[in-house]
Amino acid sequence: MIVTAKIGEPITIELMHRTSHIIYRGEPLVRAENAPITKENAVKQLTKFGSSSFSIANLKVEWDEGGYAAVSKLNEIRRIAIQMLEEKLLEKPSRDYPGYKAPVVRGSDNKRSWSVLVKTLEQLEACLAYDALESIYWEWQYNNELSMMAYELCQQYNKSFYLALPYIMKSNSYKKFSDALLYWETTKIQGYLIRNYGCFYFLNHTSKHMNIDYTLNIMNNESIHFWNELGADSLTLSMEVNEAEHQTLKGNLEKIVYGYIPVMTSQQCLLKHHNKCSKNDTCKKVFALEDRKEMIWQIETDCEACMMQIMPGQPMALKVLNDARYNHINMLRLNFSHESTKDVESILGAYLKGDIAAIKKISSVSYKSIE
Repeated sequence: MIVTAKIGEPITIELMHRTSHIIYRGEPLVRAENAPITKENAVKQLTKFGSSSFSIANLKVEWDEGGYAAVSKLNEIRRIAIQMLEEKLLEKPSRDYPGYKAPVVRGSDNKRSWSVLVKTLEQLEACLAYDALESIYWEWQYNNELSMMAYELCQQYNKSFYLALPYIMKSNSYKKFSDALLYWETTKIQGYLIRNYGCFYFLNHTSKHMNIDYTLNIMNNESIHFWNELGADSLTLSMEVNEAEHQTLKGNLEKIVYGYIPVMTSQQCLLKHHNKCSKNDTCKKVFALEDRKEMIWQIETDCEACMMQIMPGQPMALKVLNDARYNHINMLRLNFSHESTKDVESILGAYLKGDIAAIKKISSVSYKSIE
């Protein structure tokens, strides 16, 4: 706030708030005949901001001695100046904001293929015999020896091999497994399934394919454009995307049509809380939760990351395979977690042969995003 009052000239107040600035010139300061107003009394009246939305941070005053102004006039000057500043702040900005422009997203080549996510060699071996399967996502689980066995099997059957990285990796995990993870940069694997920002950043200089999983919320063309700009090669649609929404999406897209989708991923492990931690056990035990409706929710753990996942009692499954409905999706994926070899073969046979009757017999739940 700047106050300037010279005898014979209008009393001037300048108020500034961030980029807003007003100047008000009121009644002139006249020469006093017998009782001049002191600088202190004038400032007291001009700075009474108590009932307003403002307070004074900085004050500069130039006031001629021997001048006179009525208190009522000083109060009026203050009120008008405050009102002017409020109106200034409420003005619409003069800047013209551009309207929304949808990002330009490259389309797909409409080539349809199938992929699977597997955790065990038994599951993998059940998948390799199917020619329709082009890509294999293998759960790394920090185990390079087992992962290399899986990779070599995929090479024998001419399958594209992708390392599915953990859902959660904290700083200590990157320090501990940095060399093990970077080892795969020296191999000829096709790429990685990325589930968190940290893994993408850690591998952002790779020349291999970076496939973004559903956990990174691929919901719209804006997110597709974002990841494409960062160098992602394909993106798996979020489970929350419904039919009407995903038909508007463009890009090299993948959709999960079967799998146990975790309902919770957390580092607050229930097993540790109940003194059931099996991190150092040679043989891992299987734990589950039972709810009030006697539904069983299996607990899966990543003991290296001290992370657990609560899995649903039944898998999610798309039971209506309509090519016209999903003709813009490049790849359909089957996610296997704790299924037996027999279950894997049964589900693969149903989906890859397009056996609608067999698909409908799969015990599962349906989500709005897949029907």
